[in-house]
Amino acid sequence: MSIKKILFPTDLSAGAEAARELALALARRFGAEVVFFHAVLTHANDLRQFGALLSDFVGKLETEAERRLEQETSQLREHGMVVRYEVLQAPEAFQAILERTTAWKPDLIVMATHGRTGMPRWFLGNVAEKVLRHAPCSVVTVRPDEETRRGREGYDGFKCILVPVDFSDNSRRAVAQACELAAENTSIVLQHVVHNPTLSGLAAGEHLRLFSEEPTLPDQIRGQMEEWMEGQPFDPQVTEADDVAGSILEMAEAKEADLIIQGARGQSGFEHFLTGSVAEKIVRASPIPVLTVK
Repeated sequence: MSIKKILFPTDLSAGAEAARELALALARRFGAEVVFFHAVLTHANDLRQFGALLSDFVGKLETEAERRLEQETSQLREHGMVVRYEVLQAPEAFQAILERTTAWKPDLIVMATHGRTGMPRWFLGNVAEKVLRHAPCSVVTVRPDEETRRGREGYDGFKCILVPVDFSDNSRRAVAQACELAAENTSIVLQHVVHNPTLSGLAAGEHLRLFSEEPTLPDQIRGQMEEWMEGQPFDPQVTEADDVAGSILEMAEAKEADLIIQGARGQSGFEHFLTGSVAEKIVRASPIPVLTVK
């Protein structure tokens, strides 16, 4: 995937700062243009009720947002970046982001998983989740505390990228994206998790494990990974787990990964994406950025 256009939706809160830094780092890496996008919510029902009073207030919010973004983007342009901003009034943030995505056709959206309310699932539940479901392009989600984790180091390139693979087409695209993002010193970890759910009525140690029944299976899976990587160095990991998402997040922690790249849909089909699926659980729980490839 060639990254030439990056859309960065922001609510101008501190929670969006880590996503901003990642968007700019990717723009520097690929020479991409970045659009800072802010929607001033109008709440149409309130406008009808309070009329000119609320309309004037919303206008002031729009002016203040433009002032802040003009100052921020002008500083970036002085440092040679191709960056601009757009501010508009809209009744719903998600719809405004989706319409801007449809019109501008970015290659990538980079956004925080929650915004100014500080509630861990507010932004994800009401905006980011909808963007993940409906945007035609790939999306990076970043938790606000990612900024604290990185401290002052910033995004100077990914040291370790974890790619969960289920050998679907989207999984293959995720692997290709990892290879494109990887620098010379980046390690790529490919992980395939064999799901072994515990059967009702059996103790945890009593249910069958596929690797015990098919001991050659891990080698077969690693062999397919090698075909996908086409000679590029990588770290193959084949695991069994009752909780697939949990196993992936544990692997990310064990390998000290700083990015997870996953396909938007797996072999279960698109209708299961972000409706209790592995992809949704990873996006919601990951302490590091997650790139969901479409």
